[in-house]
Amino acid sequence: MDSFPTGSKGSGRGRAVITASSSMEYAFEGDELADDRAPTPSVFTSALVEGLRTGEADLDGDGLVSLDELYDYVYDRVRERNPAQTPTKDIEMSGDLYLARSRRRARLPDDLLAALAAPNLFTRVGAVRGLRELLLGTDVRLATVARKELDRIAGSDVPQVAEAARAALRELVVVPSTRVIELTGARPSWLLRLDGPPLARVGGWQVTDPRIMVRPVADGLEVSVDPAHSLRGEITVAGLEIHVVATGAAHTHPASVPRPVKIRPAQPAWTWRTVVPAAFALASVMLGLNGWADLPEANSTFEYEVLAYVGLRLIESFATGVGAARQRWIWGLCGIGTLAGVWGLIVHGPGFVVLFWLVAAGVEIFGRPVDRVRAVLAAVVAVPSTVLVFTVDSNSHAGQLVFVLNGALAILLGVVTLAPVLLRLIR
Repeated sequence: MDSFPTGSKGSGRGRAVITASSSMEYAFEGDELADDRAPTPSVFTSALVEGLRTGEADLDGDGLVSLDELYDYVYDRVRERNPAQTPTKDIEMSGDLYLARSRRRARLPDDLLAALAAPNLFTRVGAVRGLRELLLGTDVRLATVARKELDRIAGSDVPQVAEAARAALRELVVVPSTRVIELTGARPSWLLRLDGPPLARVGGWQVTDPRIMVRPVADGLEVSVDPAHSLRGEITVAGLEIHVVATGAAHTHPASVPRPVKIRPAQPAWTWRTVVPAAFALASVMLGLNGWADLPEANSTFEYEVLAYVGLRLIESFATGVGAARQRWIWGLCGIGTLAGVWGLIVHGPGFVVLFWLVAAGVEIFGRPVDRVRAVLAAVVAVPSTVLVFTVDSNSHAGQLVFVLNGALAILLGVVTLAPVLLRLIR
């Protein structure tokens, strides 16, 4: 074991057993039962030796074959050749155990690595696009390495680069052709097509009923149930549940209509994701309308809107995974907003408010889609307001336009913040 990693990596201790099949199944050699007289290795042994010999069991491309990787590889290969045989594992271990080195270690191209390390922001954004192409490509090993690099960038780089990495990772999804499979005596099998990048489709599946037979094919999975059985169960693929309803031949009547499966959508939880935006939206609309109703005394109204926005962004910065760099930018913006709001309440002048919205537009334009919309609104209002504040008398008709614009901004910010919440509730 001296040639393997030492320390916390590769220093697992304990007991691990991997078996060719479960206690209720046979272990097959092709189409025949395996026994001591068989001159060739069994399906299980062939997959085990092949994974170690070729390095194919190195699923994450790090140059080492771990115990978990070997089991996942063997499981997939055995199930491909014989869906009725399920390799099992019984592991009582602390730490990771590596069994072999792999010569097929995946590595990013040198020019892409150089671009990722470049100090120029736009060069790194271009490198992220290159990682995205590898992530969605056909080389699963290289896609695995690209995903690890994108995960690192999403949590540590500047907001512009991190957001591009997160957008690429969001494309790594599997889309099944249906979420409900209905099998009958006349139709005992079903082709479940799986669309998505190859990396997203890598991995096994789980069934809640062993009578549901699953066989991988080129386009996805072939699902079948013995026509003599009637059952209800689920197949879990890439975190998605596919409902299976089988009506056996003995229960099928020509005039009968299969009972549809009703999947009840999850009820929306009233968490901070709904309560906080809704409270901010209500407060913003009320402040905006109040400012319009009493323009001469509207100064304090819009300082309160700034403070409400600061509270919203502080809560969002702690409750969402924005990354450490992005979080520091938001905290800085909130500090400026607090000073602008409090000082504006003391001196009763709109100048601090419009200057804050200018700063907010510059910071929020690099955030989430809803942040970018708020940034555009803030810029559209803050630019003309800044010109008016420093060039005309606040008591003139032109000066009153500043308060009209800021009232509109408060209302629009509330509507934009509430819109994603309403969409989630509708869906």
